[in-house]
Amino acid sequence: MKAIQEIQKVFVIGSGAMGTGIAQTALQSGFSVTLQDVSAEQLQRAKANIEKQLSRNVEKGRMTAEERNVALKRFTISNELNTVAEADLVIEAASEKMEVKKSIFQNVCAICSDEAVLATNTSSISITALSGSVTHPERFVGMHFFNPVPVMKLLELDQDRRAAVSALDARNRETLDYYTMWVHQIKTPIAAMGLILQDDETERGLALRPELFRVERYVELVLSYLRMGGGASDYVIRQVNVDGVLRQAVRKYAPLFIRGKVALDLEETGLKALSDEKWLQLVIEQALSNAVKYAPGGHVKVWGEGERLFIQDDGVGIAAEDLPRIFDRGFTGCNGRLDKRATGIGLYLCREICGRLGHTITVESEQGKGTRVTIGLARPCLEVE
Repeated sequence: MKAIQEIQKVFVIGSGAMGTGIAQTALQSGFSVTLQDVSAEQLQRAKANIEKQLSRNVEKGRMTAEERNVALKRFTISNELNTVAEADLVIEAASEKMEVKKSIFQNVCAICSDEAVLATNTSSISITALSGSVTHPERFVGMHFFNPVPVMKLLELDQDRRAAVSALDARNRETLDYYTMWVHQIKTPIAAMGLILQDDETERGLALRPELFRVERYVELVLSYLRMGGGASDYVIRQVNVDGVLRQAVRKYAPLFIRGKVALDLEETGLKALSDEKWLQLVIEQALSNAVKYAPGGHVKVWGEGERLFIQDDGVGIAAEDLPRIFDRGFTGCNGRLDKRATGIGLYLCREICGRLGHTITVESEQGKGTRVTIGLARPCLEVE
């Protein structure tokens, strides 16, 4: 199988929205691209659309005119499948029909190089089932792009696991793909609304900003939940400056502190942790979010001691009978029943993330007096063999 650095020529089958988007993205990434389709009319539309999108990138300063011209010189279209012979990577983006895809791969295998990597963009058909139509299943992979491809940078890879996939598993995968796609697509209108509200200094505009922030936060939580459920492994473990992470989180939540009239006492902790900065920040943000939400008009204090980080508020607190279950998925407790926006996902995610990072998280609380969250940043020592 070819290594990624050896791939130069990409062959995309299907010139619909996904195939066109994949071809454009591959062009912009420096590959030579052939876009193939049985419909000459569809191919011409796809070509015109790619030329238009690249020209728009030039207008917006995302690439130079010279870069666009060079990219277009690497781009060809074809009605014939036999031009796949020289491809290093073949990406099928045809109709979501099992028999259609199987037929395509059987024909491709008869023509392409034994070293070519074959990929399908399917989101609903079993990779295991499709792999039976190729000569070398070991070089067959699912490459699930999200629409619009040039905008959505998420790419899901899935290889044949050589195991039967039950109907339930297939439905669960389709559902997961749908919600992951939805989360990424909803970010665009959220960003657009944020830009509109930036210049709106009216009372209504100022009131909408924190609500939009909460929507964005809930979307981030859902995406993190999906990643965790899918066995995310994008951890980058290195020494993290905890004060830097805290400052980022506080800046992000500053509007909610101000609007909720919550005083913040942030002490320099001097803590360094062997962790993943992105996931650790999510845990800290969740703790701050809860503190602001349940201590309106109150006080939040953040400090470090030893290898522990403390986030404490003087808000409503948590009922004693709820404390043992606050990290359970979907549990909202007494406070959640009072605040209809509670999801029961936040603290569950915090526990899962901390567990995977080798950290700990505990909560002490007394109803009517406040809550203290303790994040233990020590990791077990690892022996290097």
